[in-house]
Amino acid sequence: MLNSLNHTQDIYALALATYAELEWDKEMPTLRSFCTHYYHSYCSNKDYFRRLKTMASYDDTSKDLMYWRHDISQRQSNSERIKPMDIETTGYALLVHLRMSTSPRDSFPIVKWLLLRQNPNGGFLSTQDTIVALTAMAKYAELTQVGSTDLNGRASWWLRNSGWRDNFFQINETNANYLNEYLVTGGTHDVALDVDGTGTLYAKVVWTYYVEPDLQENDFFLNITKRETGSWYFFLNVCARLIRGRDTNMVIIQARVPSGYVVDTYRLYASLVKVKYFRLYELYWKGTE
Repeated sequence: MLNSLNHTQDIYALALATYAELEWDKEMPTLRSFCTHYYHSYCSNKDYFRRLKTMASYDDTSKDLMYWRHDISQRQSNSERIKPMDIETTGYALLVHLRMSTSPRDSFPIVKWLLLRQNPNGGFLSTQDTIVALTAMAKYAELTQVGSTDLNGRASWWLRNSGWRDNFFQINETNANYLNEYLVTGGTHDVALDVDGTGTLYAKVVWTYYVEPDLQENDFFLNITKRETGSWYFFLNVCARLIRGRDTNMVIIQARVPSGYVVDTYRLYASLVKVKYFRLYELYWKGTE
């Protein structure tokens, strides 16, 4: 695997394997020394890090955003829709960057790009990319934190009929990990934030408005058919296929049976073992889901 990384064009594989290498290096330094001595050409994390940096994408205008696109054909295109794999790849790249760069603050262009992709609830596009991205961002916050947190602030916004509305807040060590939210009503033209003290604060203004939703392409083909129905049983065929024909991450299919029926576990397992990529099934609610 290590040798193949020298030639791979799969950015996700390179970012993930380099991060795994660094974690292995941290947990087993003695074995790393042995590997470096006997297989030096295959064990250069610095080479992988340099390759990873050359495969990065940047913002077209300010160049202060750094990220990685899983699809190498879209590396220089900002117009393409960001996908969960891009978030996850950038998250792993950030973890690598934090370990290999001279200063953690050199990674801020990556953190800034991830922050711009967060949804109003703090997550991203899927479970897996959210876990990886938040892990990387938390590591950045840990490495760049200076001293204790003691901040006093005021969030204000201008309302057309009543003028400025102020909300005062205090952030210290006891509540630094909590999320404060303020609902700004319609008719607001200006929002202001004033903060003083010591520590780091991340503030974000999110606004929504009614627009025609973009047409979304389905990633999966799903077909559900019922056959051979009897008075006390029926067969349910659930077929799913990735439309674009490429491999994907873990896929979960959830099926519920009508009230009064339970799953025949013997027939279920006998049919699932014939599926090439089947790994695991779980039953809930006394075999009804």
